[in-house]
Amino acid sequence: MSQAGSTGSEDVTRAAATVVASGEADIFDKFNQVLHRAAKKNAKPADVQALRELLDEHADAQLWRCIGGLAQSAELALLANDNIPPVLRECWARRLAALRDELGDKDAPQAERLLIAHAALCWLRLSLLEVFAGQSLNQSISLPQAMFTEKRLEVAQRRFTRAVESLAKVRALTAATRLIESRTEAASAAKRVNNVRTVNALTA
Repeated sequence: MSQAGSTGSEDVTRAAATVVASGEADIFDKFNQVLHRAAKKNAKPADVQALRELLDEHADAQLWRCIGGLAQSAELALLANDNIPPVLRECWARRLAALRDELGDKDAPQAERLLIAHAALCWLRLSLLEVFAGQSLNQSISLPQAMFTEKRLEVAQRRFTRAVESLAKVRALTAATRLIESRTEAASAAKRVNNVRTVNALTA
């Protein structure tokens, strides 16, 4: 599932490069060690405090980027479902990464990147539920179970649709804002040119 976590991998690379560039390459190794202890289910308060202090002490290194975002964690949790064959899991992981790229994740503003991640997550959830619903057709299930499955599909479809609509609205708003700024700048430039011409005409 390396591709599904591509965003997280990019963050790890970025954080490591920042630390190395600052001349503190050993901090990255120390962070991994402290993180390993603090990530345990019954982590000691002292280890959690050590992690907090390390993050604060080296805030410029942005070590927190080494940990995947909430959207990435949700993606990994969905793909970890035992009902997904390993072959599909690996293919979907890469399809998910490709989907984010196709939606322009790398060059998008931060607000759009968040919406792209959400839309991709909704797509994955909907796709998984469609697969599980298809599998249930080959099984003997009760009417309440069938209704529950259908209800989950409807909810997932609505969430996906809203996610896509939200992304489209934000992009349209961004485009409109840029157009207004461009026209305002052009009008200001034209006004400056006219002022210069007027001054030249009066002083000629």
